Amino acid sequence: MVGVGTVFPSDGKPTLHFHAGIGREDTALVGCPRAGMSVYLVLEVIIIELVGVQADRALDEESGLNLLKIVGG
Repeated sequence: MVGVGTVFPSDGKPTLHFHAGIGREDTALVGCPRAGMSVYLVLEVIIIELVGVQADRALDEESGLNLLKIVGG
């Protein structure tokens, strides 16, 4: 498994956004995992806090996605 992600507020709650390459035997999932995926794994995570940076995920009307916006720092 290889991946990178962020944890930022969205609607006032911490939200994980994660992109990964995850596989087992003959099954692989690559990209942005979504609810309902079927991959079994144990994950070890290191979280690095960026002190002094303010960011939030907010709905972008044009794309319909919750995009990360850096609002200060």
